[in-house]
Amino acid sequence: MAPSKQTAGASLLGALLTGCVMQLFAEELASTPALTLMGGFLSAILHFFLLVCLGNLQDESGWATVIFSLFVAACCAATVHPVSMTSGVLLGAAVTYYVHYYATCHRAALSAAAPSAKSRRK
Repeated sequence: MAPSKQTAGASLLGALLTGCVMQLFAEELASTPALTLMGGFLSAILHFFLLVCLGNLQDESGWATVIFSLFVAACCAATVHPVSMTSGVLLGAAVTYYVHYYATCHRAALSAAAPSAKSRRK
């Protein structure tokens, strides 16, 4: 099995576990203001896992993947509390920014480390 498919499976498992934990403890997460923010944090983690899973299953993932995973995470957080949904969307946007930043830096480092075609001919 390819490493990207293994990562997709592991992140799908993480997404399912995060979603199940959010639904199991929905009443507790909605009980206090601090826990409603914790529900938003769990929603951002769910968004991250879905983003990694869908990104590894597709050849080239775009903004549609980001919007879909953020929508699913927001719907899951909305079942907990409206504040959880709002904080989850904001934290999910931050997660998206950092995933994009890391991928850009990692891609730049890989392209700088790879030898160019001209240097291979010599």
